[in-house]
Amino acid sequence: MKKLSMVLSSLLLLNGCLLEQDLGENDQGVNGTGAASGAAGAATGGSSASGGSAGAVTGGSAGSGAAGSGGTATGGASSGGTGAGGAGTGGTGTGGTGTGGTGTGGTGTGGTGTGGTGGNGGNGTGYDTVGAGLYFTSVKVSGNDVYWATTGDLSSGSLAYGSLLRNPKSTTWTSGSPIPTGTSAGYIHGAARTLLVDGSDAYVWYSQIMPGWKGGGATKVSLPSGPEKDFLDAIGPGTAIYATAGDNLIAVDATHLYFLCDEFFFDRGICRYAKNPTSGANFELVVDEPPESIRSIGVTATHVYWATNFGTLNRIAIGALPNKEELVGSVAQSPTSLVVDGGDVFVLGTDTNKGTLHLTKFPGGAAPAQELYTTSAQKSGSLVADGTNLYFANVDADTISRIPKIGGTPTVVVDLSKSTNYKVGDFDVDSANVFFAAMAANGAPLADLIQRAPK
Repeated sequence: MKKLSMVLSSLLLLNGCLLEQDLGENDQGVNGTGAASGAAGAATGGSSASGGSAGAVTGGSAGSGAAGSGGTATGGASSGGTGAGGAGTGGTGTGGTGTGGTGTGGTGTGGTGTGGTGGNGGNGTGYDTVGAGLYFTSVKVSGNDVYWATTGDLSSGSLAYGSLLRNPKSTTWTSGSPIPTGTSAGYIHGAARTLLVDGSDAYVWYSQIMPGWKGGGATKVSLPSGPEKDFLDAIGPGTAIYATAGDNLIAVDATHLYFLCDEFFFDRGICRYAKNPTSGANFELVVDEPPESIRSIGVTATHVYWATNFGTLNRIAIGALPNKEELVGSVAQSPTSLVVDGGDVFVLGTDTNKGTLHLTKFPGGAAPAQELYTTSAQKSGSLVADGTNLYFANVDADTISRIPKIGGTPTVVVDLSKSTNYKVGDFDVDSANVFFAAMAANGAPLADLIQRAPK
């Protein structure tokens, strides 16, 4: 653990100047508004008419009407004033009365100004930073803290060890203050993939137990700061290779942890293991299906549910034989997240051949399905429920949106689309905020961030 901390600290120091730029309040660029400066045309009143000439009797001099001038308007789409010529009245001569003409000024109209284009945003995202570091995968909120799991460095080709880190939810990094790298909550036996919080415990599903032999397992951590223990090792020739951040590849009910398993080519699919095992306890097979086809799992009081890359939602009654699965209905071809909330099952995914994102609801965990929302996208991300609303990630758009559980129009609550260096990762919510991983992207030598945004 000490070695891992030293490596992490060194990497953060090497990237110090980038982190400083990255974590600062560099909001994304917005469009500027240019001042309108079209000038109005000058309005000039017409000349008044001259009074008539006097007759044989010498009278008073004929009056001349004064020419009126219109005002000049300057500014945006404002109009110039209307100038009115003075009414000239000729003097009264015996020869007749001269009357001055009335001049009317023309109306000038100002030109319309066009706003300039805003500049590009800096390295920042415009959201409050709660944590910073490297190799983030999964994010969860519990109590007053936000937790995140890491894989360790998978590029080295050697054994990677992950970490479970935490910071208070109220943490807000400000320029010049120490980088919020997080407090260690536990040490993970492999490369952490999926984090699940269950009361006072956290389970971290990991992969890559040893170089060249990718397996999986779970580390159990007592919150908030350990101790941790290697809860189970489901070593096999394929277990958890398929695990990716935020995919809900572990689930719990009142008594058991459910996870993907592939034990030496024999038991494979979804297994379970008692959360408080007795001496000599082993895990048991619940679903007999190739784990590489399973994309996300969830558990209700009566059934285990899983979404597959065949575009199906399946279930099996808890306690049934492993081959007694049922087809519930169709979902997106590439599901990324399954959530059970209030007895309902929700699945988020994309049909990549059609380029569409789908959010589907199965009321009571059964057919018929309800399509809550669909839009154009090639890749979706995580899905979270808070009892009233659903929150989902559109990875293509780099957004996290809120939508009522009954359906409706989504509202974007996190938008990284204007950031050139960050992409949306896994996330979780509490009663007031979304806590999300902003993942360094496009080869940028920057830290991953845990950030906070209002729901």
